[in-house]
Amino acid sequence: MAELPFPLRLSGLPTPAHHGVEQQLNIARAPAGCPSPMKNEALFPAPGRLDLTTPQSRQAADKALRQACARVGLEGVSTHSFRRTLATDCVRRGVALNVVQQITGHKSLGSLGHYLQADEGEVLAAIVGG
Repeated sequence: MAELPFPLRLSGLPTPAHHGVEQQLNIARAPAGCPSPMKNEALFPAPGRLDLTTPQSRQAADKALRQACARVGLEGVSTHSFRRTLATDCVRRGVALNVVQQITGHKSLGSLGHYLQADEGEVLAAIVGG
């Protein structure tokens, strides 16, 4: 597998998830013609700083996303909603809960459980075995 020519510095992303993110960025970056950050630069640098080595905080990324969504009329979108959707999608695809826990960075399976969403059909199917 190819390695990124720069360190991936994403604030809050659990270490086991870095590998998969790096691979996907390598795949997506090349055909899009996106320039790579220079060595030691953060992939998403903190706004308003002259040095590009400090990664953007989770809170700053969430604020920027919410502002962009508000400008185009989208409501209820946040980095938190992406995390919840990822966890729910993984479970629906049969990914083991301890693996989902590692991906999302939850400290316990109990805290992960608060993120998982089941619709009425899933609950009924679980009860009747279908």
